[in-house]
Amino acid sequence: MRMALLLLGDTALFYAALLAALAIRSASFPDPAAFTDHIAPFSILIILWVVVFIIAGLYDQATVFSKKKLLSNLARTQSVNIVIAVFFFYLIPYFSITPKTNLFIYLIVSSFFILGWRLYIGRFLRRAELIRAVLVGSGAEAKELYETLGKNDYYGFHIIERLYPHKIEPKALARRIEESVLAGKANAVVVDMGHEQCREALPVLYRLLFRGVEVIDLDTLYESVFERIPLSLVRHQWFLEHLSQSSRPVYDTLKRSFDVIIALPLLVLFAVLFPFAAATVWVSDRGPVLYRHERVGRGGASITLFKFRSLRRNREGIWPGEGDNVPTRVGRVLRKTRLDELPQLWNVVRGDLSLIGPRPDTVGIAERVRKEVPYYDARYLITPGLSGWAQIKQETQPQSIEEMKVRLSYDLYYVKNRSFILDLVIALRTVKTLLSRTGR
Repeated sequence: MRMALLLLGDTALFYAALLAALAIRSASFPDPAAFTDHIAPFSILIILWVVVFIIAGLYDQATVFSKKKLLSNLARTQSVNIVIAVFFFYLIPYFSITPKTNLFIYLIVSSFFILGWRLYIGRFLRRAELIRAVLVGSGAEAKELYETLGKNDYYGFHIIERLYPHKIEPKALARRIEESVLAGKANAVVVDMGHEQCREALPVLYRLLFRGVEVIDLDTLYESVFERIPLSLVRHQWFLEHLSQSSRPVYDTLKRSFDVIIALPLLVLFAVLFPFAAATVWVSDRGPVLYRHERVGRGGASITLFKFRSLRRNREGIWPGEGDNVPTRVGRVLRKTRLDELPQLWNVVRGDLSLIGPRPDTVGIAERVRKEVPYYDARYLITPGLSGWAQIKQETQPQSIEEMKVRLSYDLYYVKNRSFILDLVIALRTVKTLLSRTGR
C-alpha cells in the first residue's frame, strides 16, 4: 500500500511538474496544443524515471522514513534522471520537440516537487503510523526487532516495553501485558502467537481489542520490517498455511513465457562474448573453460548447469573460498560481473532455471545444509533462478550455516510473496548491482 501511494504520488507530480513548467515558460496557463506535443515523449521519460527510482531503492522502507538516506539517494537519482532526460531528447530524433528551455525548467520544478513531496509524505507516514507498542517475545528475532525499532522511527513504531514470556508465569504474563499497555498508554501489542505461554494471554489480548489496542503477530511484523521470514518463529502450521498452495498456474505460465522471451535473445546476443570469455579463462591457467556441475532444482530434482570456470578447483560440498575453492584472477572478474553464468541462459530456455528465483545449491552444499537447517527443502518448491531476493538483499554469498539460514529466510519470503511486481524489483536491482560491479 505504501509503495503504491508513493508510486502514484511520484507519477502525478512528474505530470504536474510538466504543466507547471509549461505555465512558467508561457507566463500563463499552458496552451493545450503545447501540452499535447509534450505529453507523449514526457510520458515515456516519466516511466524511465520511475524505473530508475525503483532501481535506486526509493520505495524501500528505510529510504522512505530516513531523511538522511532520502536526501542523498534522491540527489543521486535525480542526477541520473537529468542525464537520461538530456540523452532522451537530444539523441533520439524521433520526437518533434527539443524542449531546451522547457526541459531545463521541468528538471528544476520536478526536482523541487519530488523533494517536497517525499519529505512531506515521510513526515506524514511517521506521524500517522506512529504506534506505541508492548513487545512480547523471546528469541533472536524478537531481540532483533526490539533493537531495530528502538533505534529509529523509520517504521512508525515505538516499543515502550519488552516482556519475556519464558521468564513469566502464564497467568502473570497476561496481567503484566495488560498493566504495561495501560500504564504506557500503548495502542498495540506485538506478540509471538506461536509461543505457548503467549497463548495463555489470548483472553486478555481479546479484551484489549475493545480498548482500541491493536494486536500484531510478531512474525508478521518481522516479515514487514526485514522483508524475510523469521525462521525460529515459523512452525509446521506456517508452512502449511503459506506454502502448501505454492502453485500459481497463471503466474507460473506467464513467468515461464517471459523467461523464454527474455533469455533466448540474450543468449543469442551474448553468444559473441562466449569465445572471448572462453579464451580468457583458458589463457589464465590453461585449465578447463567450462565447469559442469549438478545442482538442486525444483522439487529436489538434480539439474546440470554449465558455467565458465572461475575457481582454481571446483570441489563440491564446500563454501567458495574454503580450501582450494578460490577464484582465479580472471575468475574474480567473471564472478563479479556474473559473466561466468552466461551459459546458464540455456538452462533458462530449457526450463531448468528461471530468471528470478532462489539460487540453486550444489548437491554437496544442499546435503550439508539440510542436515542442520530445518525446513531447508521448502526453497525447492519453486523453480530456482539466476537471481533472487536473497541475492539482492545479502551483501556477500553465504559461506556458513548461519548465513545460509539468513538466505533461507529471504528465499521463503520470496516463495510466499512472489509476484510480477516483486520479480520486476529483483530484476531492476540486479541490473543495478551488475552496473555498479558489486555482483556476487
